[in-house]
Amino acid sequence: MKNRSPIRRRSRIFLGCEGESEQSYGAFLQRLADERGLMVHILSANLRPAGDPLALAEKASRVHPEQSFHAAFAVR
Repeated sequence: MKNRSPIRRRSRIFLGCEGESEQSYGAFLQRLADERGLMVHILSANLRPAGDPLALAEKASRVHPEQSFHAAFAVR
């Protein structure tokens, strides 16, 4: 049997977005990272409705555990 090199895991990044345009920006960043061979996965979540920044941060902290069932996020 051949010796296989271990599969490198991507670092997961959580990106909380106020709307669809920021989610699209997250997808654009993911394409750039893929083109450059960076081992990252950007998970963007729309935190509608937009508004108070503190409320959005609190909502992002509640969304984070639900989205992290695969592995821990490197950055959020």
